Amino acid sequence: MGDSQLTELQAEKKQLLKEIIDSQLDWKRLRRVNRNWDAGLTITTIILTLFISILGVEGISLGNNLRKALIGLSGGIVVAIQSIGNAFPVKQRAGGYKALESQARTIKSKLGYLQSDEEIEKELPNFREQFYGLISKSAELD
Repeated sequence: MGDSQLTELQAEKKQLLKEIIDSQLDWKRLRRVNRNWDAGLTITTIILTLFISILGVEGISLGNNLRKALIGLSGGIVVAIQSIGNAFPVKQRAGGYKALESQARTIKSKLGYLQSDEEIEKELPNFREQFYGLISKSAELD
């Protein structure tokens, strides 16, 4: 192999590493967004459920109609939040992005161990295929 091909193989390896790192950063951002949405929806549901419980206590001086309206409104919001959680499974997405990050980290690590041009030439297509498989999985999460 000539020097130009050696450089080309190293460049291909470097490019794949860059693509993996860029995707990892994107998946990390998406994981955080989905995790934060999950936490926000969960905390809001808990607070509203506690609010409903407090409104149900007889000793609190509220008009009967106001109490019923607040309980109904809070209950409706809780149901809406649960429906949103079912329609947009943010917790599952966060877990999916975390798995993609881990798998990409493994590919990146293995790719880093390739030193000789023969190893790179032999293994690079395999790592590229694995990485593109992760990109396909990522599209399924969206």
